Amino acid sequence: MYDLAQKVPYGGRIVETGSLYGKSANVWARGAGPDVEVYCFDPWHRAQWIIDIVEGPLGAPEFGLDAFKQYTQDLPNVTPVQGYSPQSAEGWDKPIDLFFEDAVHEDPIFGQNCDFWLEHLKPGGIFCGHDFRLDYHDICKRIVRQSAEWGVPFHVADSFFWMQKPRR
Repeated sequence: MYDLAQKVPYGGRIVETGSLYGKSANVWARGAGPDVEVYCFDPWHRAQWIIDIVEGPLGAPEFGLDAFKQYTQDLPNVTPVQGYSPQSAEGWDKPIDLFFEDAVHEDPIFGQNCDFWLEHLKPGGIFCGHDFRLDYHDICKRIVRQSAEWGVPFHVADSFFWMQKPRR
């Protein structure tokens, strides 16, 4: 992720959906540098799965926007946007250089996020995300299809995927 963040040009823009506590936002912001804007979309709604998987076993603080802000407080280029993507981005008109999808891993929401944000991705921009795994078949189908539509290869490391939008 850090290497991909470094590919974002000076003055560029990153959009992340599904930001949780801000761990990936830290990587994007630090890797890209202080002159790159990082917009983080998440409802920051404390659901039972977060309590069961993150808070309890990992000893994380109570989940919410306050926790996210605490973990990103030294990163002035990170802007949290509380709400559900893409609805909370209605009226968005800014081109982006990197889109990281890590929100809901099933359609229709996964597809809606991809459809919306990829329209704003600049030629040469990076589309990446988390959980390219067989048990998330909507992600796998979309990535394979997007790769074919763009005529570019996609790459996977563990369950992290990425591809570059063609410059044409």
